[in-house]
Amino acid sequence: MDINTVVLAGEITDSKELSYTKTNNKPVLSFSIATMKRYLDGQGSQQSHIQYHRITVWGQLAIDNEFKIHKGRKVKVIGEIQTHSMIDSDGNKKNTTEIIANSIEYE
Repeated sequence: MDINTVVLAGEITDSKELSYTKTNNKPVLSFSIATMKRYLDGQGSQQSHIQYHRITVWGQLAIDNEFKIHKGRKVKVIGEIQTHSMIDSDGNKKNTTEIIANSIEYE
């Protein structure tokens, strides 16, 4: 069985960007969220680790959520992980990871 599903709950960290593809004018909405993991270190002190996640939303879901995305708003995103590789202008291979959202919920 193959499953590619991720659930992230965090805080929106930047402004959204709504654009349209050049080939078929399909809407695409992009934004980032931060998730935080809290844990105790070896000395018993509380620590935290923040990770940032790039979210991409396509089609009608992008249009429906364009005006709901605001920096600082808490959000839960359900979707799938997608990775891309590219060669930058210096000839170095770069890998990027994004979450393709299928569902977005707000607090």
